[in-house]
Amino acid sequence: MGFLSNLKNNLTGSWADVSLTAAPATRGDAILFNVHVSVKDEAIDIDKVVVQVRCTEMVEVKARQTTNRPSEVNGKTATRTSPTTVRETETLFTQDITVAHAQQLAANAQQHFEATVQLPAHLPPTFTGRNARIEWKAMASVDMKGNDPDSGWQTFEVR
Repeated sequence: MGFLSNLKNNLTGSWADVSLTAAPATRGDAILFNVHVSVKDEAIDIDKVVVQVRCTEMVEVKARQTTNRPSEVNGKTATRTSPTTVRETETLFTQDITVAHAQQLAANAQQHFEATVQLPAHLPPTFTGRNARIEWKAMASVDMKGNDPDSGWQTFEVR
């Protein structure tokens, strides 16, 4: 592989494809995450494979914002009301699990890793309401030199 290909892979994380799957889970129980790493045309040296789990509460409320400013026409104060949206996000739970340590993955190799996470019973289940939602999500990543290949955030249901 040439210099430019190596540079592109380092910048974009395209040394490998990473996918993550999980079955629906129940609060207080363990959930099993399956990580699949598909190495491309060249062997890679990795530092570790990590699964990150998050539970986030997101609130979005539509409101009206009122502003007072002097009128340019007559100098009196003009009141103006405009719609606005207020958004707040709070992370309720976060956990990072190392599922594999430093090793070399061969070119064109298919690797499978598993991670088990105990979900706290006191946290809320997945929920979508009018103004708020609770979202559970996970991401698998291969920690290595350059930009780390990852699965992207995947949502999963917690009952």
